[in-house]
Amino acid sequence: MRDRARAAFRRHGARWAVAQAVPAAVGDADGDGVGGRSEAVLDVPLHPPTERAALADPGAAVAWVAAWRDPGMTGDVTIRWEVRAWSGLGRQEVPVRVRFGDAATVAAAAGTTEEWHRLVTRCEGLVQRWGRSSLLAEAMRRHAPVLGELPDEELARLVAVVDWFVDHPRSGLLVRQVPVPGVHTKWVETHRGIVTGLVAARTGSSDLGLVEPAPLVRVRVLDPTLRPGGLHDLATDLAGLARLALPVRRVVLVENLACLQPLPDAPGVVAVHGSGYAVDRLRDVPWLADAPVTYWGDLDSHGFSILDRVRAHLPHVDSVLMDLSTLRAHRDLCVPEPIPATGELTRLTPAEAAARDELAVLGHVRLEQERLPWPDCLRALRLDPGR
Repeated sequence: MRDRARAAFRRHGARWAVAQAVPAAVGDADGDGVGGRSEAVLDVPLHPPTERAALADPGAAVAWVAAWRDPGMTGDVTIRWEVRAWSGLGRQEVPVRVRFGDAATVAAAAGTTEEWHRLVTRCEGLVQRWGRSSLLAEAMRRHAPVLGELPDEELARLVAVVDWFVDHPRSGLLVRQVPVPGVHTKWVETHRGIVTGLVAARTGSSDLGLVEPAPLVRVRVLDPTLRPGGLHDLATDLAGLARLALPVRRVVLVENLACLQPLPDAPGVVAVHGSGYAVDRLRDVPWLADAPVTYWGDLDSHGFSILDRVRAHLPHVDSVLMDLSTLRAHRDLCVPEPIPATGELTRLTPAEAAARDELAVLGHVRLEQERLPWPDCLRALRLDPGR
């Protein structure tokens, strides 16, 4: 019975708590349908012994029935009894169903009374502080697991942070700049889901009024004569990258950072970190369209999907180390690809498409670019110092 009560409490406890907390906190004068009794009814069939089972083991049947005459349950518990006419045993009264009439009784049967009272008390407190609304009721239902589990001091921080966002709807700050006493810089990031939900319940908008930091692009200027201020390893936003506009002879676009960092000096070359699917953002860098671009990504389904997307904005891009010969030469370095990319790719060359098809034939494997022998990579990129 405890397992059934626990399952019901996990499934419905949040709704029950809000239904009890809202009218308990502010009454039901508004008539908006938010409140109401916490009518948590759990009706469980007991499956009493059959006549055959009782005849086979009368002692066990008697003990089972006796246990239900005094089940040791508290609260609104109703046991329904029925009379069974058994030819071998005469008329016998047996329990057939047990009904728990409210949430507190279900919680007691589940062994979660403390959790229940804590959740109701916290929901009541939020309604008392912020007022009654259907949006708040829904937010409390959705975020009940967090509301019930937060330590008291964390709940106080949550309330303070939500109040701050409501009072400063267009702060224009970064998320780590929110100046609430006692709240460290990462707190809002960690609790952003429930913060956003409660702010939206109070304001009608999930916009916290924050600004996001501009994404940075990692760039390595491989030609010493082109380095701005002598800097060869840069991280800049897209606007800064667009203004860079160096007189390059070639751009090497690398999917993974681990393969960007060790690239050697090379005349006229700038290397840019594509950062996987984030490569789309490079469409806002006009000088890339005017330079020859070499793309090198993982030899897997996602690498080809990224290459296809690059060519949507830079159709002149050539790829390296993304062909059948590379795949077959290093088949022993391949590993299974957890979730292959799907969909039609229309911008691959025939050689690239053949390599993509073979990856699937081999069982959806992948060859990560970091695993390839580095001297071979530099030769393919035409960055071999010995050239």
